[in-house]
Amino acid sequence: MDLEHQLRAALQPQEPGPDFMADVMARVQAQSKATQPASAGRLHAWRAPLAMGATLALRAVGVNWHLGQRRAEKASADLVLALQITSFELSQLQEKLAPNP
Repeated sequence: MDLEHQLRAALQPQEPGPDFMADVMARVQAQSKATQPASAGRLHAWRAPLAMGATLALRAVGVNWHLGQRRAEKASADLVLALQITSFELSQLQEKLAPNP
């Protein structure tokens, strides 16, 4: 037999045995138990609530920061308005106090 025929024969699809699925699942479970620490199951149970809590906390911080920014912008606008009013009042007072020629 030549090499091509040997490869075709070796690569022919074969039906798995009746216990194939059970053997594969047993190996997968054995490997997953060997690679995971004992506390991994408890960690998986807390991932979703921790992620939700972190998301809510970040959202609250973001909203608070945004409100703080808006307050700061309003305070800045109020300060500019107060300085403009003061400047106007001082210029009027200066005109009244200035000697007339």
